[in-house]
Amino acid sequence: MFSEIFLNLLFIILILLFVGLLVYVKWLELRKPHITLDESAERYTVANMTEFIKQTLHELTHSQLTDFGLHEEEYKRRLNKRTELKQALKGCISGDIHDKRYVKQFIGDLLVKSYGLQLTNIDYAISFEKQEMLQTQDQFEIIHYLYQQLYHQDALANLLEHYGLAEPRILREYGDQPVYAVTEEDINKIFEMEYRNLSFSEKLDIVVQRIYQQYKGFSVIDDIRDQRIDGVSGGVSGILGDHELYSFSDSWVPSSDDWEIDTPAKGTESIWIFYKGKSVHLAFLSFGTELELKRVCQNIYKYNHPDNCPKPMVIR
Repeated sequence: MFSEIFLNLLFIILILLFVGLLVYVKWLELRKPHITLDESAERYTVANMTEFIKQTLHELTHSQLTDFGLHEEEYKRRLNKRTELKQALKGCISGDIHDKRYVKQFIGDLLVKSYGLQLTNIDYAISFEKQEMLQTQDQFEIIHYLYQQLYHQDALANLLEHYGLAEPRILREYGDQPVYAVTEEDINKIFEMEYRNLSFSEKLDIVVQRIYQQYKGFSVIDDIRDQRIDGVSGGVSGILGDHELYSFSDSWVPSSDDWEIDTPAKGTESIWIFYKGKSVHLAFLSFGTELELKRVCQNIYKYNHPDNCPKPMVIR
């Protein structure tokens, strides 16, 4: 009888403990800040992730390792790692492709391992699964990425050749004379034909490239500069009101005969490539803001043989 009472008492205690555990877990959940869908979407925008990368890389390259109380071997390992990162961050600005790959790999690791970027939230950065929400720049960068997987540094050349985009065409917005240009309409049509479902690693590559080009790279022309073409030019043949028009070129500038469009483009929308002796206007691309164009020009003037680059032009 005593053992029966003991078992009943033990059973009651176990039930109470279980109920108490449930109450405690529920209390912990209530204490956690509630993250709404909008807050989650905001966290994983390209702008916010770029800011995270900037701050994190700054901390990693400027922190005092002696403050961590590391053993000598670990201290040397981290010091070498930091030195390697600092050299890559400096080298990638000058266009070194190996340093660029290193920095992009580092950015990707930070986003996945430290920031929590994964398959369920990466579409907040770029709407891969909702193609109707993609901007023309998004479409082009996805197409270019797919072609890079097949043709590497000849990706852009193959894209131009496959769709006849390096041939003279009469385009409504350029007047009645044949011109060399690639328009938004071209990219929209090509995207519909070329797009396929992307894996998480492929989406990550594209997002990392977008963050890199806005942080350390050459904006929308960053990957284009790495292609096997004769040159790229930006910020020429355009106007920015009463402001300075910053421009750069890989030793060439489109002539006045190349520019047939009736309304002068803004300087931030003037992007050209030089391909097989032809200057082709990438009408679908834009630096977005004068500040972004200025940043790219300053990097080129500072790190990429400034004596051979044109100086900023002033248009009154």
